[in-house]
Amino acid sequence: MLSFLLALVLLYNKWFVLNNGLLVLIFLPLILLISSNTGMLTRLGRSKWAVFLGEISYGMYIFQLPVFLFLKLGFKQIGYFHPLVFFYSGLFLLMAVSAVSFRYIEMPIRAWMKKEAGHQSTQTPLIKNKK
Repeated sequence: MLSFLLALVLLYNKWFVLNNGLLVLIFLPLILLISSNTGMLTRLGRSKWAVFLGEISYGMYIFQLPVFLFLKLGFKQIGYFHPLVFFYSGLFLLMAVSAVSFRYIEMPIRAWMKKEAGHQSTQTPLIKNKK
């Protein structure tokens, strides 16, 4: 019901400009309802596929432009362009590049940062408290 109302507001809104943080008024109750739910939507959000997409989402954000520009050059080289083929092949390539980046760049950096944070917590402080 709430998502139906949200769709109506976003599609047929002519008088109320929803920018500069005003969307919080709509999405905050939606997020609270979803987070307190233990139904199908919550199970879907906790699935391995959804978690995987969440993990690679930063890479998808970062690599989106280079991947689609590279793909556009490739399509120009072969002299073929169809919007759906371009979109889905770009999406597949973007997910693949993001997954490889997550596995071989982000995960090792995270492990190194955790290791370094653990070492720092066991070191003696530079300034000792005088009592």
